[in-house]
Amino acid sequence: MVAALNDWSIAQWLAIPPYPYTEADAEAFLRWNQESDSNGFNGRFIVADLESDQLLGVISLYQEGDREELGYWLQSSVQGRGYMTEAAQALLREVRRLMKTAAIFATTDPENIPSKRVLIRNGFLETGKRQLDRPRKRGTTTASVFELKW
Repeated sequence: MVAALNDWSIAQWLAIPPYPYTEADAEAFLRWNQESDSNGFNGRFIVADLESDQLLGVISLYQEGDREELGYWLQSSVQGRGYMTEAAQALLREVRRLMKTAAIFATTDPENIPSKRVLIRNGFLETGKRQLDRPRKRGTTTASVFELKW
């Protein structure tokens, strides 16, 4: 995880993980990963290769105000193979089964085309742009907003 999140090709798109990413940051993530949100749901998962159990990325669904936000990252060496689309489909299936959430949103850098593809393949619609509270690591000050309703 530390090596993956110190890869600028991944880190540049992410809002939450610090850069550079340290072992202490990974330990804090693992502690946070054990907590549940106010719905009693822990929607944070490691995405791993089924055969080797190698870490490929992380996907999470967490409360942001009164809504749930989807976030994810995938190692650059395995992008474009459908892993994150599959992981998002599995997570969203569980969310539909377990929670009463009517809408989930996600934000992405307007230039992060692979991330947009994952969202669109999972039924999200782009609903606009929003100003960020602080710039992303690339200096981007706006985010594309996507929403999934059911």
